[in-house]
Amino acid sequence: MGRGSVVVMTPRRSFPLAALLAVAVATLPVACGSSADDASSTASTSSASTAASPSSTASSTPGDLTDTSVRPVVSVPDALPTELVITEIVPGEGRAAQTGDAVVVDYVGARSVNGEEFDDSWERGEPFMAVLGTRSVIAGWEQGLIGAQEGARLQLDIPSALAYGDQSPGGVIEPGDALSFVVDIRAVVPASKPDDAPEVDVPVSVGADDLTVRDLIDADGRAIEEGDQVLAQLMVYRGDTAELLDSTWDGAGPVRLIVADGELVEGMYRALLGARQGARLLVTMPFDQAFGVEGNADLGLPPATDVVLVIDVLAVF
Repeated sequence: MGRGSVVVMTPRRSFPLAALLAVAVATLPVACGSSADDASSTASTSSASTAASPSSTASSTPGDLTDTSVRPVVSVPDALPTELVITEIVPGEGRAAQTGDAVVVDYVGARSVNGEEFDDSWERGEPFMAVLGTRSVIAGWEQGLIGAQEGARLQLDIPSALAYGDQSPGGVIEPGDALSFVVDIRAVVPASKPDDAPEVDVPVSVGADDLTVRDLIDADGRAIEEGDQVLAQLMVYRGDTAELLDSTWDGAGPVRLIVADGELVEGMYRALLGARQGARLLVTMPFDQAFGVEGNADLGLPPATDVVLVIDVLAVF
């Protein structure tokens, strides 16, 4: 069974501020090449508190599909879908996803014909982020995730024309396969434009003794704990001149961060731990909690230079 993500393939871009991550984290992907990306279909939507039992070819039993903290099993549809069918297993709440929004999901994918699984974000331990309307995922996802709300669990039964058509991305998926997914919506983040970047009075910092963190927005969302994942917008400034070095607001979109010891540079990790969803943080990092005496040439940061960050915490999951 193939275990790489077949919904997407390659990273969209690598930006200099990825250097803030001590361990690489996936950035936004681009679409798998498929004529199905341009296909259209009328979606059929239904609601269910539970789903039908999967076929004997599925790898495990479904258990309680209404518990979104537990890995689901995809139910085989009674008939192969000829149009997109969206089944709401668990309702969500809050903003309904729109074109341009970033949607963070966990999912399990299977062939509709027999329930044979081919992809599973739960096993990888990495929720997946797609920006709707950018052709970063198959057409069945682009259409099926419009209107989704945080906390929802959906089953998407996708006809071949809205998946990979007569082209196989590899693994167990065969040409002409319809695909079924159970998708858990972890976060829905509104689209942003470069003009939405905050205007912040950035302090100059030379030879700071320790990390300082200021909350610029009073937030009461979920507090970030060790091991949580975060969607964030970042602005990175050179401490000695307050010059903006890089920003995700320039069109790159929010980045997904793992808030764990060793996953981020020390100052960023310490600043995020305990911060709340919805916060905007102004973080001044001494150089020894950022890039050390070496600095970072990719960012244009000289040796032994402090770093100032503006971090918008958009979602915690």
